[in-house]
Amino acid sequence: MEFHTERTFRYHPRPLQMEKLFERSAYVVIDGREVPVLSLEDELVLICVHGAKHFWERLMWIADVAP
Repeated sequence: MEFHTERTFRYHPRPLQMEKLFERSAYVVIDGREVPVLSLEDELVLICVHGAKHFWERLMWIADVAP
């Protein structure tokens, strides 16, 4: 996960509550180890923020939110 905090979230309408992101996190198993990941809902919001920041100029960013 890569946060572009200085560029992206400076213009975000609300500050992100990082503690809440970690409270809602889930885990996936990779190579036998549990790795923390964002909840599906938080991941969707951040994918949308990222795509909007770039004006959805890449088809892959649109595909990221497609069902």
